[in-house]
Amino acid sequence: MEEGVAQGPGQGLQAAGQFRERGGGAPAVTLVISDHGHGPIRSELFTNRWLVEQKYLVFRESPEIARRRLLSQLLLVAQKVGVGRRLTRRLADFVRDGRRAELAEFLKGRTSFEQVADKIDWRRTLAFSYPVPEGIYLNPHNPDLTPERRAETLREIRRRLESFPQAHIEVFGPADLYRGGDPTRSPSLFIRIDDMCTEPRMDFSYPSPFIRERPGFFYGSGTHRMEGILIGAGDGVTPQGRAAPANLLDLAPTILEGMGLPPPTDLAGRSLLPDLGLSA
Repeated sequence: MEEGVAQGPGQGLQAAGQFRERGGGAPAVTLVISDHGHGPIRSELFTNRWLVEQKYLVFRESPEIARRRLLSQLLLVAQKVGVGRRLTRRLADFVRDGRRAELAEFLKGRTSFEQVADKIDWRRTLAFSYPVPEGIYLNPHNPDLTPERRAETLREIRRRLESFPQAHIEVFGPADLYRGGDPTRSPSLFIRIDDMCTEPRMDFSYPSPFIRERPGFFYGSGTHRMEGILIGAGDGVTPQGRAAPANLLDLAPTILEGMGLPPPTDLAGRSLLPDLGLSA
């Protein structure tokens, strides 16, 4: 995005006009479309920690993992006092400084899923969360997971997640979200927590899988929301108030119709031109 392009909706309209002016003033419609919205993170759910607690993910005994869990417990306790909060934030900044990677790893242990994969008992593990924290994958290396047991395990995981007492967890299967393609390459289950106000993370080392009040030393403060941004400006665009529910899949047919080309009949989505006061 060019320097000076706006961040707010009002400034976004101004930016769309600037793009049009830079195009020489020829008849055109400029669309600004985000692939998601954004909002604050209020809580955390550690998907792999939950899977460990439920005995779907099994680690072998490891002094390194034990040290990491002890450090996590101490950090959470330190958050309860003012001096501790300041110190833990400084420690977190120190650990994130790439110039001290070796010392940081010594202090906090290996924390990524790739780093601890050799500590997982893959023969006994049924499920894990990697590479996306919103996804639950069944273990393809467990010979005991027959098709029947896979289906039973997924039903059980879904039931336990949906009845999780501390947060509202929605669970989706690939068929609920994907159209076409090969769903076997996706996670077996997807989760959305507290309408995305709770962020899923793949960490396994905290004493509890859920933290209601997010620690100040955690990285970042915001995450995605389902509602994105649609801004249109140009010849023929008229205010239409609140547009009908739109989807990212609507982008391709909108652009094609805007260029005077009929979208293929098998293309998912609908044109958003009527929402902008335009006709194909």
